[in-house]
Amino acid sequence: MKSPRHAGFLPSVLWAIITAPDPVEAIKLQMNQNRLSVKDFEPIIGKSNRVYEVLSRKRSLTLTMIRRLHKSLGIPADVLIAETVAG
Repeated sequence: MKSPRHAGFLPSVLWAIITAPDPVEAIKLQMNQNRLSVKDFEPIIGKSNRVYEVLSRKRSLTLTMIRRLHKSLGIPADVLIAETVAG
């Protein structure tokens, strides 16, 4: 079996899946990679205070938020449903 042409290069989505230890880190990674602000997440998560609560791990993601994040940003659902690391 031939190895991929760019075997040393991990596409950003694959890198996010491998390196994101929890849903919040996956979201923050997407924010940084795509230069997204809290305002950009309001249609997905809710008002800015709700976004901040999720990012600070004070509020868990709901099923609706998980579905929207998966559909809007392509974050794998299994990453989003993983338990959040206490922080």
